[in-house]
Amino acid sequence: MGRTIEISTLKDNREFLYFNTFKEAESWGKNNIAQTLDNEKTNGKGTIFISRNTIEKYCSESAIRKSASKDVHFATLQLLPNVIHDGVIVESHEDFLKKDGGRSP
Repeated sequence: MGRTIEISTLKDNREFLYFNTFKEAESWGKNNIAQTLDNEKTNGKGTIFISRNTIEKYCSESAIRKSASKDVHFATLQLLPNVIHDGVIVESHEDFLKKDGGRSP
């Protein structure tokens, strides 16, 4: 993490950490982003859990391949609580255990 990148399309032109590896980003995310966001932190969207497992999946190579770029993906990781607060949720459902390929309570 020797340098930062600047994503100038954000309105406040903040600088972001640059991660050299997926594991470096994952470690940072687990230590800094994994948390429970209450109703106030989600801007009225209810309680949202950002788990260490979620961070691990977010920092996987398969997830990053679906992104515009690795740098943008990792910059978004650093803003995840802000994205949840400011974003619009278009679909939500309760988490259920999968049973026989489907969802069940």
